[in-house]
Amino acid sequence: MIIDILGWIALIVIMPSAIFQVVKNFHRKSTKGFSLVMAASVFIGLFLFSIVSFFEPTPVPTIVQFVVGAVVWGIVLLQMAIYRKNN
Repeated sequence: MIIDILGWIALIVIMPSAIFQVVKNFHRKSTKGFSLVMAASVFIGLFLFSIVSFFEPTPVPTIVQFVVGAVVWGIVLLQMAIYRKNN
């Protein structure tokens, strides 16, 4: 229960910054200064938690938070691939 609450708090704190980063990257058409290692680490962690949560008895809200986080950070990684290719 405490882990779920901490997970939701982390999602609420981290997601606005990730969404802001997606919008900022889109407007600038650049990801200059953004750490690929950090974005990849967050994405891989959330993606792996998502996969594991499908095979373990995990509450649906917890699965949703992992999937939502992985999707948003996946968008950031996609932007990094697109915009670095253009520069």
